[in-house]
Amino acid sequence: MREKPARETFFIERKSGVMSKERVPFEWNEPAVLPADALVKAAVNLHALTGDRAYLDELRKRKDEIDGDFKKNEWRWSALTFSGERALGLPDDVAWLMKQWERKVVNRANDMVGQVDAAYAYRCPWWFPGKGWCHAMSWGQSHPLRRAQTLVAAHAITGDGKYLDAAFAALDFHNGCNPTGTTLTSGLGRVYPVTFLDLPSYVDGIAEFVPGISPYRWNYGMPAKAVELVYGGDKTLAVKWPIWRRWGNVENQTVAASEYTVWETIAPAASVCGYLLNPTGTPPPIRPAPAKDVRELPGYWTMP
Repeated sequence: MREKPARETFFIERKSGVMSKERVPFEWNEPAVLPADALVKAAVNLHALTGDRAYLDELRKRKDEIDGDFKKNEWRWSALTFSGERALGLPDDVAWLMKQWERKVVNRANDMVGQVDAAYAYRCPWWFPGKGWCHAMSWGQSHPLRRAQTLVAAHAITGDGKYLDAAFAALDFHNGCNPTGTTLTSGLGRVYPVTFLDLPSYVDGIAEFVPGISPYRWNYGMPAKAVELVYGGDKTLAVKWPIWRRWGNVENQTVAASEYTVWETIAPAASVCGYLLNPTGTPPPIRPAPAKDVRELPGYWTMP
């Protein structure tokens, strides 16, 4: 799809001895073609915009290539990857890909329904203890509404209410029905995250941190710096404590628990809540003025 893929050379510094450094060149070559998900989205949207079937013809020409990329990389894609294209009305030219994609989404959603109903006392769409992926909780992966994107996608595909029920259970977990008793978004509810890694909140002159931010929070093991600085260096905590209590915030020392990104934690929560929202509901009251001392906020002193 591109006449000339981009190529870029950059340098990094690394130590070459006790007192010296050297600049090492690295080269990055842009792939010659778009990844399958981006290629399909571009073709479907351009066809919808222009009516030109040449874009869909390109997909048919690249069917084997797209299939190969799908099998290798689809696990990386968001469950809502093709939600916009489905709303447009997908042409028959991509039905083969959509059938594969929807089958994958629904299968994962079925697994999550089982997780909500049987994995933990707190109902959330997360792996059973001992599952192979249970270790992959860092960097926002454990957020229930990030996971619930799969549930709302499956509901949109099938109309089956069990996926909606599981998504509402994930919403409950996000909104405070969890072992720490806090919501997972600053400013949301009565008890919420108070301190986390957010540079604007450090420099804006307002004591309370910016509302609407969902820090990463949990990871599989107790963060090493939390063990060192808070729990006296006792490494056995990581295996003795239940998974949902393995959390510690030492801000810049525990980035995988204390930071956030829009695409990993904030946008997924917003998209799922948008799907679940009753548009005829009454808006919540305006939040009070920011606290003058964050230590007065109940979320500052979290449960262990």
